[in-house]
Amino acid sequence: MASPAAPPAPAPTPTPTPSPLSSEEEPIDPPPPLEAPGSDPDPASTSDSDDDPAPAPSAAAPSDPAAAMAAALVHKNAGNAHFKAGDYARAGRAYRKGHAAVSSLNYEGDDALRSLLLALQTNLSAVCMKRDRPEQSRDVAGKALAIDPGNVKALYRRAVAHRKLGDYGDSCADLRAALERDPVNREVRREMVAVRKAMKSEREKREKEKKAIGTGFGGLYNDKEEEVQRAKDEKRKKKEREKDALKTRKARWEDDCVKLMGENKEAISYEDWDKETKKVEETEKKEKEKKDMVERDRRRRAMEAARAASGDDDGDDDEDDDLGNRESVRGYKMTSDGKKTSYFTHEQTKEEAALLGSIAPKRLDAPSGGAEQEQRSPRPAEGSAWNQARTWEEKNTSAWCTGRLREQLGEAVGSDGTDRYIGVVSKVKEVSGDASFATASGKKRYIFDYKAELKFRIMDGAGGDAAVPASVADVAVSTDGDGGADGGNDDDDKEKPTEEGSERVVAKGVISLPDICSTIDDGDYEVQVTWSKRPPGAEAGRAADACKDELVASVKECIMKFVLDFNQQY
Repeated sequence: MASPAAPPAPAPTPTPTPSPLSSEEEPIDPPPPLEAPGSDPDPASTSDSDDDPAPAPSAAAPSDPAAAMAAALVHKNAGNAHFKAGDYARAGRAYRKGHAAVSSLNYEGDDALRSLLLALQTNLSAVCMKRDRPEQSRDVAGKALAIDPGNVKALYRRAVAHRKLGDYGDSCADLRAALERDPVNREVRREMVAVRKAMKSEREKREKEKKAIGTGFGGLYNDKEEEVQRAKDEKRKKKEREKDALKTRKARWEDDCVKLMGENKEAISYEDWDKETKKVEETEKKEKEKKDMVERDRRRRAMEAARAASGDDDGDDDEDDDLGNRESVRGYKMTSDGKKTSYFTHEQTKEEAALLGSIAPKRLDAPSGGAEQEQRSPRPAEGSAWNQARTWEEKNTSAWCTGRLREQLGEAVGSDGTDRYIGVVSKVKEVSGDASFATASGKKRYIFDYKAELKFRIMDGAGGDAAVPASVADVAVSTDGDGGADGGNDDDDKEKPTEEGSERVVAKGVISLPDICSTIDDGDYEVQVTWSKRPPGAEAGRAADACKDELVASVKECIMKFVLDFNQQY
């Protein structure tokens, strides 16, 4: 592929793989405590320096590689200017436009084009990190590494994103790979120190939380760990049993094949053999169940005939009639007032009453031993007046939990990774179920079982330089019947206009959560999404899908926040 036309002012020849952290380059966005104040945002190395004059766009056709690269350089320099000014949204758009201008060109054998693509991707990764979007920063850096797997700058960007996301192992792997290429790189070494400190801090934090929860809640954390471990062990044992059963079954198939070949017959495949064997086994199982049923019926009839012949029925009736006339029969006895009760029921005597007082049940609010009661130790906060032994107590918290879950679900929001599309929950259509807080043997239990249905919208920020608001305060979100997502003609289903009009709604649908319960402790809730309106065009459709995925992830996070609020409330 032909190299792009040289700019008016001669520029240094680009190197095949520019050092991403050279002295002429902008700082590579180290962790916040280590970032040098007043530094440039992200200039390229000697091969793609932002100080080089940007070549004027060529008048050739867009398909001309030289014109495409010239346009990409213009967008790149514009992005650098926006970055230095702190306008990260415009900087990101400029870098994406520059990448789009040359993304269709073949960079194999063209070092200048390869360096330009790397600079655009790594600079865009820095913009995503500045905008607190570590997932997108990680993905963009990964695209740069697809072009040059050993690019130190891209490895550093992705390592920083991994650290922000808490993936310390992946971050260390990227930093080690970068140090292999550039062992003396100071920024990479600083990031390695930051990752190790974060790992140590996270480990200490988890140990403290585990100790606090295990002590404060009577070992609830340990019980949960044991339950998870038991489930893992059971799953592992089940797989082992299935593996052993398959091994045994295949051994039987091999024996049958040997027999067939001994009879000069053709051996059959395992699939055919397994299908025929299952049919035979099913038939034998049904015949055995039928024989067992007949045998049980025969035994029952024989027992009924023997009982009728011995006259046991009449004897039982006489014994029941005589029960009321005897003082003690088969575990029963008569009390002094003529009532029949269990043999183990103790009736207080006059001597015991004189010594101990009456043992008859009393109301808890009845005064008894005032001074003595004041000297007793205070009752535990989680127990009620009737449950001082702290055996079991349950409190209905459905009203509070339903309102709190509805409030949290209404705050879910997602985007497609650009500044154009954003997804919001327009209406919490349904939140139904119940919740309770229980105390058993001093341990707290938080129990809830809900299902929910949410209506959502995908909003269009009009594209170009028109940015979508950072918050969703201007989007109509309802939890009591406002807005709709089923595309009907009712007034309640009309989109409420925002600052830029209702034409911003490009897609909408319904998110269903059929099972929000306390038995799911990993946040992997079942989610069903139904579209009632999708945007036209493949590009808009992909953006809407990305927006939907982010919105679903946000909904799951909101549920986890509700669980934390529930634990803190009670």
